[in-house]
Amino acid sequence: MKASQGPGGWLANVRGLAGTSPWRALGLVMAAAAPWAVADSGRTAADCPPPETVTLQSLVNAARSAGGDCGSRGLRPAQPALDWNDTLAAVASQQARWLARIGALAHVGESGQRLGDRAHAGGYRWRRINENLAMGQAAAGEAVADWLRSDEHCSNLLDPGVAEFALVCAITARNQRVWVWVAGRR
Repeated sequence: MKASQGPGGWLANVRGLAGTSPWRALGLVMAAAAPWAVADSGRTAADCPPPETVTLQSLVNAARSAGGDCGSRGLRPAQPALDWNDTLAAVASQQARWLARIGALAHVGESGQRLGDRAHAGGYRWRRINENLAMGQAAAGEAVADWLRSDEHCSNLLDPGVAEFALVCAITARNQRVWVWVAGRR
């Protein structure tokens, strides 16, 4: 997801996030995550409880099977189920370690690489790839619900061109959960 450069900037893209503060919304617009991380101060951030892969798969696929209204991106019909992919999970985890360590959210990696380059470097030879990121939600279901209220995130989640995914979480040194969802097709 790219932040808007036009009138209203990033806030114009997240107005559909009812009850979301601008700072939490900014986390949705410029986010990423992982299963563990090390904080800047040297303190180790806590791991998110490890949800069963099947639970995450059920959560994501339930949202896809329902379809939805992605606002400016249009109505999306029900989509096929996605398979879990360990390579995508590793790509997301590497990004998240860095983001949790610096306490910031971004779609570029530590060395400035965008998602496609990070995925390729991690061994995922993609034809299509996308990423949703969020911060502050206590559970994966909350992150998915917030993504469904954001036009671009909704469009990514309900993208008919992807076949597999990973969804990971980390808890920063400030006790904030960070979520990253990466989906692709080889």
